Amino acid sequence: MQEKAGFSVFFCYLNILKKENVYKNKMKNNFYIKQLFHARKLNSDKDYHIFENAVKNLYDKITIQDIYKICNIFCDNTNDHEFMFQLVHLIEQIKGKCYLYCIARCSPDMTEANELAMILNKRIINSSENFYSYIQVIRELQEPYKTNILNLLIDIKHDDTEKFGDKIDFLIEKANKIF
Repeated sequence: MQEKAGFSVFFCYLNILKKENVYKNKMKNNFYIKQLFHARKLNSDKDYHIFENAVKNLYDKITIQDIYKICNIFCDNTNDHEFMFQLVHLIEQIKGKCYLYCIARCSPDMTEANELAMILNKRIINSSENFYSYIQVIRELQEPYKTNILNLLIDIKHDDTEKFGDKIDFLIEKANKIF
């Protein structure tokens, strides 16, 4: 009986260690995300170094919850748009419907980065892997999120009708269909 109790205590201890590790990773991610936010305009060499270091430290460590925070970092008014693409690649590590849901919810609110919000959505629209799943995600969104993302997609369509017009029309038609 004592052996079972020891076994149970051991697993309880492992569970506590796991929770502590998750908490530490969350705190580290929050620290680096704050650094990204403060350095995002890239006004100095120091900002470039801080930004690069933060991206490097977040790579392969971000979670779905981090995407919401990272979307607030995007900025069209930066001194180096190539650095903003590091954020695009950073959040594209997350795959699947959860990622698509985050982009559908967050990108319309990226008021300081409308151009980059459009780029995130264009990349999804051009992805054969994500396009149909994105339609499903948008179809399931509640208001006002659904209207907001559809308005952003219409802006993309008007921005480049030849390239995106048919796909966005199809997406809007299917996303608004009730089954």
